[in-house]
Amino acid sequence: SSHFGPGGLQYGRAGVRVVIMRLQPGVGVLAASLAVAAASKPHILLVLVDDWGWNNVGYHRPNDPEVATPNVDALVKEGIELNRHYTYHYCSPSRSTLQSGRLSVHVAYGFDDPMLRSKTDPDGGFSGIPRNMTGIAEKMRSAGYRTHMTGKWDAGMASWEHTPMGRGYETFFGYYHHAEDYWTQRLSDSDFKPDVCGNLVDLWNTT
Repeated sequence: SSHFGPGGLQYGRAGVRVVIMRLQPGVGVLAASLAVAAASKPHILLVLVDDWGWNNVGYHRPNDPEVATPNVDALVKEGIELNRHYTYHYCSPSRSTLQSGRLSVHVAYGFDDPMLRSKTDPDGGFSGIPRNMTGIAEKMRSAGYRTHMTGKWDAGMASWEHTPMGRGYETFFGYYHHAEDYWTQRLSDSDFKPDVCGNLVDLWNTT
């Protein structure tokens, strides 16, 4: 069957399993895709969207021309809407939870500087998912899937092991930080003040 909802999921069409996660608020869009390795397994496309409010979909505002989301509406109509999912009010904890499968309080529960690190704790003393935790991409690869990700990461970047490439994704095209300018790919406040990396262009392509 099909399932969709705020912070929920959709299983749908032609043997493709679509999972749509909604965060509010946050900045940007993260789309993660897990491509199947064997024909006998369903394709899985996971989409995580920031800043998608309750009234930002057409099926919650019928006959309102301001918001038209016919494809999303069709997925919901074919499935079951799950409308009692809750998340943090900013994106880092929710992304870390989604990637690790663990409650945010055990992973990352603050809007921390992505470069935060503690020399006394080599595993969990960093911003993002602790290095000794496995993630969804690692589990998918162990089940025979190919794993690819594009968009916003925001689940750790203090070392290579904290990035998507260190978390089981084969390729990544996107940015690591909390937010960026989609035109210049620079950190969102770089036009107003220098950031820790000197007006960093946060765009990575490992494909």
